[in-house]
Amino acid sequence: MQRRAFLIVSAAALAALTSPAAAHAMLAHAEPPVGATIRGPVTALRLRFTERIEPALCRLVLVRDGRETTLTELRAEGDGRILAAHVAALAPGAYTVRWRAVSVDTHTTEGDYSFTVAP
Repeated sequence: MQRRAFLIVSAAALAALTSPAAAHAMLAHAEPPVGATIRGPVTALRLRFTERIEPALCRLVLVRDGRETTLTELRAEGDGRILAAHVAALAPGAYTVRWRAVSVDTHTTEGDYSFTVAP
């Protein structure tokens, strides 16, 4: 009986000392949506991640016709999982968004997605 109690207390102590697995901020949703064709003006990008992000450490690059524009003044919105940036109204054409997200636990993820602005 004492041995069993010792094992239970030891297991509980070990569980309390171990940290949970660190999560990475993965892209969960984007506005404009991934692969979408948008009619009308696009004046902002909003990328929702699975974890809270540190906007000062994140990066968004908008690519059109091989020209890259690094977006500045990134900010977190809502619950801290949305990375947002205002852009001048985008002209019709195909765009790629390259992103790098740094979560509040400092893990970095990156990726890209495309969308089109219709005339």
